[in-house]
Amino acid sequence: MTLKSSKKNQYAYVSVAGLVGCGKTTAVNLLAEKLGFHLFEEKVKENKFLPLFYQDARRWAFQSQLFYLKEKASQLVKIKKIINETNVIQDVPLSQDCLVYAKAQQILGNMNKDEFALYEKFFHMLNREAPEPHFIIQLNASVPVIMQRIKLRGRDYEKSISPEYITLLLKLQNEWLGNYPKSKLVVVDTDTLDIVSNPKHQDQFIEIVKSRLADFL
Repeated sequence: MTLKSSKKNQYAYVSVAGLVGCGKTTAVNLLAEKLGFHLFEEKVKENKFLPLFYQDARRWAFQSQLFYLKEKASQLVKIKKIINETNVIQDVPLSQDCLVYAKAQQILGNMNKDEFALYEKFFHMLNREAPEPHFIIQLNASVPVIMQRIKLRGRDYEKSISPEYITLLLKLQNEWLGNYPKSKLVVVDTDTLDIVSNPKHQDQFIEIVKSRLADFL
């Protein structure tokens, strides 16, 4: 099934925001499968710096964040080419990379002043030319639920993630999306809607997105 506007002849560019354990990967794959969106995944497994970051954040934070920025730049070039031909779903918007993850590393001292300034320069250069998502799907979860999900999925390099780190990320995400236009947000509470393992909740999630898209398309 592919959704397209009969009124505006417009396709949707949707990005999914959320922290580790909120179900972003499941969400984008569901939308790609059920609604025919062209999928742009976040290539976590290809980021060779990420496991190193969790071992030594001060040594590898800049390289890990720069990897994601490079990947997002490549995605956005492709999105600009196809956005008039198909609906697009993206795992993590560009702004979240900078205003949540990279900013957290700067606050924690894992990226020094010069590294963060260079990162921001690249971000602003890219952001000036980047298409803006029509909607951001904000997947929320509480700190205890996120910590439990991290434990359940058992990735060795994530064992060092602390509740304090997740709390900081949540704070930064709320600040960022708190200033985002409400008309462009679809907020989903994944504490109560288990889109990862509950098929009924997955169906509910799809209907939430379809309903919102119907207002746009």
